[in-house]
Amino acid sequence: LSCRGIHFSSAASSILSSSRSRSSRIRCSGSSLRRVIGIAGAGHLGAPQRYQKRWLDRRCQVKAQYVGDIGDFGKVLLLRHLAGSGLRIGVNWGLTPNDENADGKHRDYAGYRGRDCLCCCDEEVFKRILPTAQRNREDCELTHLEVLIRELCGTVTFFSEIFSSGHARSALDRRAFDLLNPAAAELVFFDPDNGIDLNAGSSAKHVYLSELKRYWSRGQSVLIYHHLSRTGSHERQIGNLELKLSDAFPNSFTLVYRLRRGTARAYFLCVQPKHRNHVQGREVIEPLAPLQLTKRDWARLAKSCIAHPNS
Repeated sequence: LSCRGIHFSSAASSILSSSRSRSSRIRCSGSSLRRVIGIAGAGHLGAPQRYQKRWLDRRCQVKAQYVGDIGDFGKVLLLRHLAGSGLRIGVNWGLTPNDENADGKHRDYAGYRGRDCLCCCDEEVFKRILPTAQRNREDCELTHLEVLIRELCGTVTFFSEIFSSGHARSALDRRAFDLLNPAAAELVFFDPDNGIDLNAGSSAKHVYLSELKRYWSRGQSVLIYHHLSRTGSHERQIGNLELKLSDAFPNSFTLVYRLRRGTARAYFLCVQPKHRNHVQGREVIEPLAPLQLTKRDWARLAKSCIAHPNS
């Protein structure tokens, strides 16, 4: 990793390794490997109140409140890394309409300077996402993010229909399943509002284990976003879900990347045995390393961005 001449990959890896006992867990069973990495940090920047009604009334803006925030920054970094593995990628956004909560407010990373600057993650990604991150939330559109992902990752297939709960959910699932077929996507990324639900249901805000199994059974690897709740420790939530996925996907190679810049989240990557050679099993994905560190550990590196110094 570099930031205009600043190199800190080894130092970042060392810090993460030293904290492994408190923030990661490894489980090996046959060809399966499970690894959890913990990070922390947050930023705060809310949308002006006067924009709320106009933003909610724009029906075309499905979950535009997330577009360009620090969660999307990490998401694009991860997708770009996986696209570099050579696997064809498909994305099921699990779209739902905008709501009145504060999600998507973590955009001030675009203005971080000096020691806090994040351009070192990937200068190209950082530069390209800045225009979207700096927009008012009511002016953001999902197409901005899709164009950026295609520019950085090559051919990507998106399922961008709006999900609804109840009986209509089944038809949407079928259309997504048909579009994101193995010819179009060897790896399918699911990005629901709340993440994985292990039980049966029809909420638009979850992806269900039964749905993931359908993709897995036809030979596709899966990447799933999961929002960590306040019920129980995050480590326990991740560990429990990891074990359930292990049982559901035998012989999978699984990596769990825990990010907590903005809101607490984790990405579960379950790789088919036939795709194993495409995916690096390293503990740290270098572009994500600054986001995998707590702010305190990040400060311990004592690095300052030359390109974006403190004013």
